[in-house]
Amino acid sequence: MIYIKLSFQPPEGSAGCANACFVRIRKGKEGDKGLLAHELKHVEQFWNDPIAHSYRYRFDKHYRLDCEVEAYRVQLYTPHPRLSIEDRREMYATWLSDPSSVTGYGLTLTKKEALRLLS
Repeated sequence: MIYIKLSFQPPEGSAGCANACFVRIRKGKEGDKGLLAHELKHVEQFWNDPIAHSYRYRFDKHYRLDCEVEAYRVQLYTPHPRLSIEDRREMYATWLSDPSSVTGYGLTLTKKEALRLLS
């Protein structure tokens, strides 16, 4: 897998983002291995189907949910120096289930559903 880490900031309110093979990590979050693993999973998803992935991620909420759950599972099982796996699962479920969240996922699922998907 090839990826390019850019020094440009990700969108406001986001710690990181991946666009095709480009990964942007917010200054101060560079050492977050879970975040990098999450974004690299998105790069892998892109390379699995470069033509369709970007379109489907943007316009197909079911596909976007599948991609984010897959990336958050990778992030969840990457050791974190301060947060337990339970705390992270709770946090990621909140982000996935909040349609007004700064993450901008725009998904419509309950926190209970998000917790089930991340288990």
